[in-house]
Amino acid sequence: MMASPGTNDVCTTFGLSMGPSYVTRLLQVERGTNALPEKNQSHVLNFFWPELTSALPSRPDREIAIRYMHRSGIFGTFNGVYEGANSLVARYRMRF
Repeated sequence: MMASPGTNDVCTTFGLSMGPSYVTRLLQVERGTNALPEKNQSHVLNFFWPELTSALPSRPDREIAIRYMHRSGIFGTFNGVYEGANSLVARYRMRF
């Protein structure tokens, strides 16, 4: 939800993204280790990504964003893959 211009509320947004994800080379975390390799692997998995942004009312063009990125097989839906990869990302965005 965005704050109205001229108020003292912090401008915040929340978004979700989800869909298929294809990689040409599997991530190490998705392959497992040499001692214990993952038995089910897939180049196509599902990607889920919620994001929360925040900006000061005086500078709505400057945002801090926190994004959680999750790539997984949706409980075995994709080629029997139950595992995946996760990342937590923080970033600073300037709009021009």
